[in-house]
Amino acid sequence: MKNQLFLGVPSSFTTAYPQIKNLTFNGIQGNSLKNDKQEISYSERSIPQNIPCSNSRCNQGGYDLQG
Repeated sequence: MKNQLFLGVPSSFTTAYPQIKNLTFNGIQGNSLKNDKQEISYSERSIPQNIPCSNSRCNQGGYDLQG
């Protein structure tokens, strides 16, 4: 079964999930070839649909948080 995109009206995280009062997403992205690390942090107000890959060798990569 293929992944199907939701074809609806986009909304904020807090509108889509009113039962979640607080959300914190912390992580570290890095390029292992350069030993370069970047800290990332999101809350329920700032969490994106996708977190882009910070590795310069990535091609359309990242982390899909929509699912």
